[in-house]
Amino acid sequence: MAAVRIDPRTPARVWLTAYVVLVILGGSVVFSQAPPGTPPQDQIVELRIRGNHRVPAEKIIPHIRTRAGRPYDPDAIEKDVRRLYQTRKFVKVNALTQDVEGGKIVIFELLERPLIEYVKVTGNEKIRKKTLLKEIGLKTGDGMDPYAVEEGRRKLIDYYHSKGFSKVFIEIAEGDQPNDRGVVYVINEGPKQRVLWTEFIGNTISDDAHLRTVIKSKPGFLWIFKGEVDRKQIDEDVNRLTDYYHSLGFFNVRVGRPILDFNDEQDWLTLRFVIDEGPRYKVRSVRLVGNKIFSTEEITQEFKLKAGKYFNRAEMTADAAMMTDLYGGEGYIFTKVEPDIRLGETPGELDLVYSIKESERYRVGKIMPEIKGEYPHTKISTVLNRLSLRPGDIVDTRELRASERRLKASGLFRVDPAMNIAPRINVVKSESDAEGVETAERPQRTAPREGPRRPGGYRGQSPDEPAARPESMPTLPPDAVIRGQSPDPGLDTSGWSPTPPARAEQP
Repeated sequence: MAAVRIDPRTPARVWLTAYVVLVILGGSVVFSQAPPGTPPQDQIVELRIRGNHRVPAEKIIPHIRTRAGRPYDPDAIEKDVRRLYQTRKFVKVNALTQDVEGGKIVIFELLERPLIEYVKVTGNEKIRKKTLLKEIGLKTGDGMDPYAVEEGRRKLIDYYHSKGFSKVFIEIAEGDQPNDRGVVYVINEGPKQRVLWTEFIGNTISDDAHLRTVIKSKPGFLWIFKGEVDRKQIDEDVNRLTDYYHSLGFFNVRVGRPILDFNDEQDWLTLRFVIDEGPRYKVRSVRLVGNKIFSTEEITQEFKLKAGKYFNRAEMTADAAMMTDLYGGEGYIFTKVEPDIRLGETPGELDLVYSIKESERYRVGKIMPEIKGEYPHTKISTVLNRLSLRPGDIVDTRELRASERRLKASGLFRVDPAMNIAPRINVVKSESDAEGVETAERPQRTAPREGPRRPGGYRGQSPDEPAARPESMPTLPPDAVIRGQSPDPGLDTSGWSPTPPARAEQP
């Protein structure tokens, strides 16, 4: 019996017991018995792994949660078996138990799969082998799994279809037999098909040129770039056309299965969509439910979608956004507006109901900039000078957006839309004032910043309280936290920006 030295670089989660001694004996790995003092009932005193010849034990152990010294749990062992199967490195996994003095011995018997020695594609002419091998997802050293090999063939077919090769044929030459050492795909690409033209039949509300902007299956630029035939994308274009007509009030529209007309060489396609528009719905009435702070007449006077007009989803969305801004501009920043379309009994008529869930009114509590980056050097005052709100002001969502735009346009911070990186202002309501605040009546409109404060009915920090220093901010519960970047612990923000940026007057 020879002791095996444990590499200190081995991950710590592999060696979870107090001490581990590996013994190589007849192709099995034996873990030491549980420490003394554990109850003998239903305890695992030893864990063994047998049958692994090519897969080392350090790659098997992370998939097993069963350990010596732990209570015996058949469900946990069953999960270990499933995890070992999911590695696709074993054809068969058996979990055996043996009763001994002091508990049980758990034995995992493994039958390894043959390993893939090579992955090849042949017959491809229009697409590079490197691209195809990346799409397959198999690599040398993986377990030979016929299901994974077939899945790789399906991925190749889908990829060729997305590139316009709808008649591609792919065969598995090696990899689906027990004695195969590698995986080989034989590809017959067929002709590459492109969209020559797209036509629409039955459309009256929009012409063909506009409908081509709605779908993605259309001729490419100069019939050279893009424009490949993708059957899956054509089916999705039916849904895009249906959604477009719904947005204009054609709720009974039907878009038939597209007609595919290929030329004799099968490389150019004329695509035809047949559309039955049906009746266009008009708005019979517009109602508001739940509004108490603002009257219905005050809200609806600026509506774009009113009774008597044809339904238009873009106008409905704009009206909902206008109501949200109306409440947000007066401090009710957590108000939710949800439109509900109710089709009438008469075809061509509908009722539009906006459900409004009003929130309470909030003031700015503390402003906590967070400056991130490897070497943050921007001063806190530089950030605060670009904000048009101060502690004690009523929170205005329009001013928040304007402040965020100024931070982005300052050039001081990284703005990368592709990576979703940009300065942001997050508003977090405090839980300390979650109860005991009543706003049953609508307060008067907010006065300009220089004027007197309106008493009562506001949630958040009192305007008379002094602004807290940045080092004390984390210890106090914020009522509304505007998060930008990391504060400088030694900087006093009580006297920042004597001349704040100008902002539009409140209505």
